[in-house]
Amino acid sequence: MNSPMIRIEDIDIEVDDSSPRIEDLNLAEALGFERERDIRRLIRGHMSELKKFGKVVCTSSARKSAQTPDSKGGRPARTYFLNEKQALYVCAKSNAVNAVDVTIEMVEVFFKVKTGVILKPKPSKELPNEPRTICKSQWRQIQKFIADHWDADSREAVFEELKDYFGVPRYRDVPADWFGEAMRLLKEIAAESATKNAPAQVDLSVSPGCVVVSHEEWRQMQARIRHLEENVAKITDRALAAGLETIGRRRLFKG
Repeated sequence: MNSPMIRIEDIDIEVDDSSPRIEDLNLAEALGFERERDIRRLIRGHMSELKKFGKVVCTSSARKSAQTPDSKGGRPARTYFLNEKQALYVCAKSNAVNAVDVTIEMVEVFFKVKTGVILKPKPSKELPNEPRTICKSQWRQIQKFIADHWDADSREAVFEELKDYFGVPRYRDVPADWFGEAMRLLKEIAAESATKNAPAQVDLSVSPGCVVVSHEEWRQMQARIRHLEENVAKITDRALAAGLETIGRRRLFKG
């Protein structure tokens, strides 16, 4: 039985007193977005439309950017909290393959929150002792590790390998007790990637009979060679001139 894409704990009732809201990253995860900037770019691109459904709550917090490290904390990360109508609008514009399923779940979860029907989910019959999954700080550590070690084009494959390894539909569903194993797996994959992408080693061993010289000695040798070449050229020019002069005199004498 697959875990729900939108859960009651994904809905925030404290960030804004006027209405319950869902954080942009929770919505992005449900829609299958692997990069946080994709959902936030989508929100910013439709900001004028979203404001028609009410104010868009946005918070900022300092973070360290992977692209521009800064010891002072980096640029601030902007997090958006959407009300129900705004979230449904983003789902419609996301072009995600599971947008319809996410929309249905979101309507149901928002209804439960607004009507006060916040019940604990019934335990699964197939898994009576369903394990607790990793918490938000843990899956953020996974996100950061992957962002720090792979470029945007390679991250999706790493997420897929992580999910396949644990047999879960989303990397957030990794059991909490296996968080250490998840990080060990990521470090192992990173090490393998680094080995594959490492430049070929150049054989700097010296063959028998060769002499190793320093860079400065090599420059001095080059200078001496150029000096010898210049002297040889001068001697050659003088000899050629003398030979031409001798030939000319002989012709003059014969004449």
